[in-house]
Amino acid sequence: MFDELADGVYRRHYGFLALNVGVVVGDDAVLVV
Repeated sequence: MFDELADGVYRRHYGFLALNVGVVVGDDAVLVV
């Protein structure tokens, strides 16, 4: 459960960082949207 939440937060945070540098890949793009 905790791992899933941590993974979600990590992916969301990584998604925003990726968006900032203009690179959005795979699942991160879905989460950013």
